[in-house]
Amino acid sequence: MKTFFSKFALLAASALFTSFAHAAVIVENSVYQDYGSVQNLSMSQQFKTDGLSYNLESVTLILLSNYATATGGFTVGLYADDAGRMGSIIAMLNPATSQDANFFTTLPESGTDNPTGIQFTATGTVSLSANTDYWIGVSNLNSFGWLYTQGPTITGVGSYGANSEGFSSPLGLTVTATAVPEPSTYALFGLGALGLVIAYRRRAA
Repeated sequence: MKTFFSKFALLAASALFTSFAHAAVIVENSVYQDYGSVQNLSMSQQFKTDGLSYNLESVTLILLSNYATATGGFTVGLYADDAGRMGSIIAMLNPATSQDANFFTTLPESGTDNPTGIQFTATGTVSLSANTDYWIGVSNLNSFGWLYTQGPTITGVGSYGANSEGFSSPLGLTVTATAVPEPSTYALFGLGALGLVIAYRRRAA
């Protein structure tokens, strides 16, 4: 019996650790190409989570500036889905580093072979529900290019939505998040802890 409880406790602890440590790429466009870098003042791309809930870690966009000296701040945000279109704002996203914060003056000009992956993060905790569609939206007072793909190779536990505003192919987008442990995981941890206590008392007896 002692052996059973010990093994059970170890399995429970292992399951809890795996759940807490589970960071995942929701969607990643691992292959991207510039097909003219269509210019617009506002663009957005839809994506969908899998069967787990997550806390958003970062969003990386593949961007180009039309002019190397372009100025003006970008507005980047996470939006809800509204019947297949971008809905209400959930959270604003900011450049992750000071280097990324200067991207609108340092991005290569449109047509070059060196697009820049700019990472964005949110202030505070932003939750992503399971099996839910979301949008990443970008706008700027100056023209810019958000690269899109044709026949892309997409990885991740989620999926791209069927829609992207202004494009027939997915825009270059990577969403990274950390899975949120489900209540059953906490219950499993409690049982594991109970098993450890019982095993300890039996051994001490």
